[in-house]
Amino acid sequence: MEAEPGAPPAGLSDSPRLIKHRARIAQGTTAGREAVDFYRRARTAEPYNRAIEYRLSRALRHIG
Repeated sequence: MEAEPGAPPAGLSDSPRLIKHRARIAQGTTAGREAVDFYRRARTAEPYNRAIEYRLSRALRHIG
């Protein structure tokens, strides 16, 4: 079974590092709600990371 093009390899899709990266990409586009979802997942994976909390607050503010 082949992975869909552009999709992360199996096992890496839940990597906190990849989630943070995908959140920053989504935040840079018009996908604000998607960025918030990714930042929330990243915050769950790394609850003491203040940079993620800050970026989440910015994404939430951006979408209103």
